[in-house]
Amino acid sequence: EWCVAPSLLCAILTVLPIIEVAFAISESPWVHSGKGRPVFTLYSVEWLLSAPVFLALSGCCALRRTASDVAAALAPTGLGVLFAWLALLSRSIALAVLALGFFAWAATHAMRWVLAFLGEAAPDAPCGRLRVASALLLVLLFLAYDLLLLLSLFSAIDPHTEQLGYAALAFGSKLLMSMLFTAIRAAEYQHDLSNLTCKVSHISVAFMSLLRGNFDFVLPCTADHAGGLRLPAGQLGGRDVQELERRLGRPVGGASMNELLAGAVQQRRFANYVKSVVQQQQAAFAPTAAVNVCGDEHSAPLTQVLHVKLERLPVTLLEQARGYVGSANADSHISALVYLAAVPQTQPPAGGQQQLVVALRLESGVSPTSSSCQSAQEEEHVDGQVARRRAKFCDGGDGDGPRPQARPTGQRSLTRWWPNRFRTSIHRKRFRRTAKERRKAKA
Repeated sequence: EWCVAPSLLCAILTVLPIIEVAFAISESPWVHSGKGRPVFTLYSVEWLLSAPVFLALSGCCALRRTASDVAAALAPTGLGVLFAWLALLSRSIALAVLALGFFAWAATHAMRWVLAFLGEAAPDAPCGRLRVASALLLVLLFLAYDLLLLLSLFSAIDPHTEQLGYAALAFGSKLLMSMLFTAIRAAEYQHDLSNLTCKVSHISVAFMSLLRGNFDFVLPCTADHAGGLRLPAGQLGGRDVQELERRLGRPVGGASMNELLAGAVQQRRFANYVKSVVQQQQAAFAPTAAVNVCGDEHSAPLTQVLHVKLERLPVTLLEQARGYVGSANADSHISALVYLAAVPQTQPPAGGQQQLVVALRLESGVSPTSSSCQSAQEEEHVDGQVARRRAKFCDGGDGDGPRPQARPTGQRSLTRWWPNRFRTSIHRKRFRRTAKERRKAKA
């Protein structure tokens, strides 16, 4: 539809200046005499060429009918134009009646297209009235040509007025059809844009709900190529900024996220993390960027989370003013989980500023560093237990002190510990004997 309609409109708009130029530069009058009255044959040729294009525009492009439906209306339209020209040439009422019958037949096909389109189209279909108006314009054109034919046949108008009528119908019909299809295309674009906006808004709401369900704070921010992340200032952050200020004991509106981190190591890790996110977003707009699995080359890249430590100040005037009662012995660091998501855009970011969404989740338990230290201590404890067990097996003791004294042989527990004790002593004697042999061999 979007390729055929402009081509057909260009075709009918090209026919009109060709006819007018032919009238202007030709020496022959292009007029036949019909019993003392001129017959404008060139306008009949112009209508014979334009009528099939009008039918194709209204039937195929506007009302979405098949080619067979449109072809059924071409024959009566062409026969109507032919018999109308013959009626003017011979001044015959019978031929004029035949022409009127063929035009009525073609108009009946157009009305059938309208009824079929209204039965198939959805109630909320865009530009439905404009599409129907294109078929009604055809019916009005048929009626106008029939009226002009009858007025000329009965000499109700002079030849000059008849020529002006043909020229006005030729120019006006093409202008109205072009305006109709321009409005149809604009309505289609507006409908598609509204659907896309609604779809994107639903996706954004779902994405924000997902972030809200997994993180404590979700804030819009801007990132630069140097790895800096700027939080929103003023009322842009909403309650999240106020709550984060209360938890950190310091103002964060309009501040840099890098300055809120504890230590140069944390700031360097976070800057590298921001740079990677910005580079991924820039790679999505690169000319050589490959299309992803979903087929959307401008989708937001996936990033990983980062464990950081936020620097928390003691009880401050900001907290006291907002009614927060803190403790002087509170921890100066708060462990947090950070997730950065790039906002999908249709064009590369301008000015080096990338729009991002930062999600924060404050961890109430131990930080990853302390948990790793704890796991290392557990591993050392396990290694120590293994070493003590090996020493116990080799020396016959428990590995933590001197070997225990042997129990008296008269106790009842002799049957429990004697086989293991006897086996251990045998191994120790063998080890001592082999050690003596090695010393003798060295001597």
